[in-house]
Amino acid sequence: MDVLQEKKKIIYRWQEIEEILVRPFVGPMIGMEIFVANKKSYMFNFFSLANIQELIRAIEKIQIIRRYDFNLITDPIKAFKNNMIAENWKTGEKSN
Repeated sequence: MDVLQEKKKIIYRWQEIEEILVRPFVGPMIGMEIFVANKKSYMFNFFSLANIQELIRAIEKIQIIRRYDFNLITDPIKAFKNNMIAENWKTGEKSN
């Protein structure tokens, strides 16, 4: 069997999504990693910045309308800075 011909159908409910991260894929931020409740993650490539931006807008609308509680992180660097991990480590509140 050819690997390219093998298909899997994976279905998750919105309630099972814990976090969605926009990630770089071969340079630009056109990848998206979705983390689900069973501790698995799935990486997708959207091939263009316009596609990923359109998807982010759609996810934000669904999240507001349905009141789903998951993190949508579109800028990982900003999220890391807002998390204050480095500052807490420097002050001794967190350790390795």
